[in-house]
Amino acid sequence: MARAWALSTLGAVILVTMGGIAYIHHSQTVERQNLRRGVQQNEELYQMKLKEFQGQQRNSKSNLLGKAEQQ
Repeated sequence: MARAWALSTLGAVILVTMGGIAYIHHSQTVERQNLRRGVQQNEELYQMKLKEFQGQQRNSKSNLLGKAEQQ
């Protein structure tokens, strides 16, 4: 009787531990995916802002050249 109780308790502990490990693995995987998405979104935002900045620089240079030609 005591042996059966010990084995069932051990089985329950093993199942709970395996479930905990699976949960931790899943949450770490989700976290890595979210970090990758965040990095990708930051990179896309950086590229967009860089293009805007470069466009503004081109516009200001052409405006300066146009003003210099007018004078």
